[in-house]
Amino acid sequence: MLAQRTGSADGRDAITGTERAAGWRQGADVEEAWTPFIAQLRDHARAVSNQLATSLLDNHRTLVSRLYRQAEVVIRQHDFDHELTAGTRGRFVGSLASWRIAVAPARAEAEAAVDHANQLIHCYWGAYLRSYREADSAAVLPAGWRPGIAVIDPYWAKPDPLLLLTFRPDGDAEDDEATTRAAHTLRRAMEIISDCRCPICKRSDPGGDGR
Repeated sequence: MLAQRTGSADGRDAITGTERAAGWRQGADVEEAWTPFIAQLRDHARAVSNQLATSLLDNHRTLVSRLYRQAEVVIRQHDFDHELTAGTRGRFVGSLASWRIAVAPARAEAEAAVDHANQLIHCYWGAYLRSYREADSAAVLPAGWRPGIAVIDPYWAKPDPLLLLTFRPDGDAEDDEATTRAAHTLRRAMEIISDCRCPICKRSDPGGDGR
């Protein structure tokens, strides 16, 4: 399969247009090179990543809804009732832990898709350079000329629900008022649980100073 893909994207006809396809010309200083095949592999890795995120949210819809509801309770008790109970804290922390456990295998698959794409890119790039030199033995390639690799999407960087629960495949999450409001709710609840050291939080934390 790799040989077939490399052959179709790295044939002599494509080599004649290498300077345009890879964004480089003799004497230019370009760090990353691009070809349609490299772009195809990167796009595929991103598509796999998007599908994993979508499936994760669909398969854990109940957990996601519970997280939002529990976050609202945390905020109401802390900010308005001034009495965050240990039960409320414990339930929210437990749901966060369940979400992080659910995210882990999906994130591993997304990382594997990126790693696989980069393996293909590097194998292809070696053949690409060899073909380039065969097509023009006098060509002097820049030492730093390398392919643009696939990278993991930022929302997989850590199992933080603020990064993934607001994921939208169309990229319009920032313009979605409901999503933005939900993200703010989660952020505030997590700040209360993780960073707040007020007397209210100390009383609700079984392991805190207010025990």
